[in-house]
Amino acid sequence: QDLQYKYNIAPDATFVQSSGVSTHDLFAQGKLAMYVSGIWEVPRFREEIGDRFDWDIAEFPKGPTGQRGVQVGWSGYAMTSGSKHKPEAWELLKYLAGPEGLGRLAKTGLAQPALSDLANSPLWLDGQKPRNRKLTIEQVPYVQFEVLYPNWKEIEAIITPKLELVWNKSMTAEQAVKAFLPPAQAKLNELNSPPKRTPLNWGVGVAGLLVVATGLVFWVWRGAQQDRKFWGGGTHARGEARAGYLFIAPWLIGVLLFLLGPMLVSLLLAFSSWDIISPASWVGTENFREMARDERFTSSLRATFLYTFFSVPLGVAGSLALALLLNTKIRGQAWFRTLYYLPAVASAVAASLIWLRLFNPENGMLNYLITLLHLTPVFEFFQLTDPSKGYVNWLGSEKTALASLIIMSLWGVGGGMVIYLAGLQGIPQSYYEAASIDGASTWQKFKHVTLPLLTPTIFFTLIMGFIGSFQVFTQGFIMTAGGPNNATLFYVLYLYQNAFQFLKL
Repeated sequence: QDLQYKYNIAPDATFVQSSGVSTHDLFAQGKLAMYVSGIWEVPRFREEIGDRFDWDIAEFPKGPTGQRGVQVGWSGYAMTSGSKHKPEAWELLKYLAGPEGLGRLAKTGLAQPALSDLANSPLWLDGQKPRNRKLTIEQVPYVQFEVLYPNWKEIEAIITPKLELVWNKSMTAEQAVKAFLPPAQAKLNELNSPPKRTPLNWGVGVAGLLVVATGLVFWVWRGAQQDRKFWGGGTHARGEARAGYLFIAPWLIGVLLFLLGPMLVSLLLAFSSWDIISPASWVGTENFREMARDERFTSSLRATFLYTFFSVPLGVAGSLALALLLNTKIRGQAWFRTLYYLPAVASAVAASLIWLRLFNPENGMLNYLITLLHLTPVFEFFQLTDPSKGYVNWLGSEKTALASLIIMSLWGVGGGMVIYLAGLQGIPQSYYEAASIDGASTWQKFKHVTLPLLTPTIFFTLIMGFIGSFQVFTQGFIMTAGGPNNATLFYVLYLYQNAFQFLKL
C-alpha cells in the first residue's frame, strides 16, 4: 500500500484505469519496477519474457507485534448436482485432486501440492523456479482464509469510492474507514441475515400486468375513437384505418413483445427481489426506499445531470458553429464535411479507446499540449494536477474525470452538424439579400434571420441531445468504470451494475 500510495513507486488503480495500458504489459516491457498481482501471471511472463524471467517468493510480512499473517484466497473442485455425467466427473475430480494430477500441477511451479507428501518431495522442492519453494510449506501456519460473500460486489461498490479518495490523497485511511464502515457493515448484516419474505405469486403478478395492459389498450382505443377525423367518413374510412393497422402490425407485435412486454415485467420486478438463481419474493416498496437511501444512486443522478447540463449546450453550440463554417462555398467543402462527420458514426467503444490514449496522464496528447503551451501553472493554480507527479490525471482524479468525458462528447458534434446544415440550406437566400440591402451586419443577419429560422432545428437537436445524454453509458463503463469516487457513475451505468453485477433484478 505504501509503495503505491505513499511513495508512488507502484502504480495505483486510478493510474492504470486512465492510462489505457495494463500493468502486466508495462512490467513485461521493462517500463515498470513492480506491481501487485498474483501467481496466475507467471505463465504469461514465461511466454513473453522467456529465460530472462526470474522470480522467487518471500516470507509473509510481520506486523507491528512481530507476528506474521496474511489473508489468502482459496479454490477447489466441485461437481454440480445437475451434471449429466456424474461418474465421469467424479473420476476427473479424483484425478485432479490425487497424487498424479497434483504432481503434474507441481511440475509447473505454480502451486504447492495440497498433499503433504508431494509438497515435501523433490517433485516440488527441487522443481523449476521459484527456488525458495520450501517457504510455501513453512508459511502455512500463518495463512488466514478470507471470508467470501456471494454478493461481495455490493460491498466493494461501497468501499472502493472511499479508497479512491485515499489513493488520490483527498482522504486519510482512517477517514475512509469511518466513512465506509457503517454502510458496508449494514450491507454485510443484510447479506448474513436476509429478512424473511413472501414468495412472489407469479399468477397474481401476471394477472395484475394483464389488467394494466388492458387499461392501456382501452385508453388508447378511447382516444382514437374520440378522434372524429380518424373515424369519420363512414365504412370506407374505417376500412382504410383497419388496413393501416394491418400494415403496421409487424411493428406493433415487435413493440409489444420486445418493448412494452419487458417494461411491464420490469414494473412487476420493481416490487420484488430476484437474483435469477433464487425464487423471486415480494418486497413491496422496499426497493424504492433502498434506492432513496443509496448514496450511489444520488451520485449517479448528480453525474448524469452535470454531464447533461454541460455537454448538451456545448454540443449544440459546436454543431452549429461547424455547420455555419461548412455552409460557405469553399474548395474541398465535401471533404471537410465528411471528415467532421466521420467521428459521429464511429463506434463508441473505439472512440473510448482513442480518448483513453489522449487522456493518458504520462504520455497523452492533452498533457503534452499543456506542457508545450506552458499551461501547467494554470492547472496547478486550480489544483487540477497531481501534486506528486506534476501532471493532470484526467480520468484518475475526481476533479477532472467528469469534465474529461464532457470534453470527449464534443467528438460527436459532426452528427448535429449535418442536421444544422440541412436547416441552413432550407433558409431562402432572399432573406439574407434583403437584410444586406437594409445594411445588416453579419452578426445581425445571424441574430435576426438565421437563429429565428433555425429554432425548430435547434429545438430538435436539444431534445435529442437531452435523450442521448441521459442514456450515456459506454464512456463511463469503459474509461472510468464509474470512478473515481463515483464521479462518472452515470444513471444507466448504475442500473447496469445493479442488474448484471449485483444481480438485483
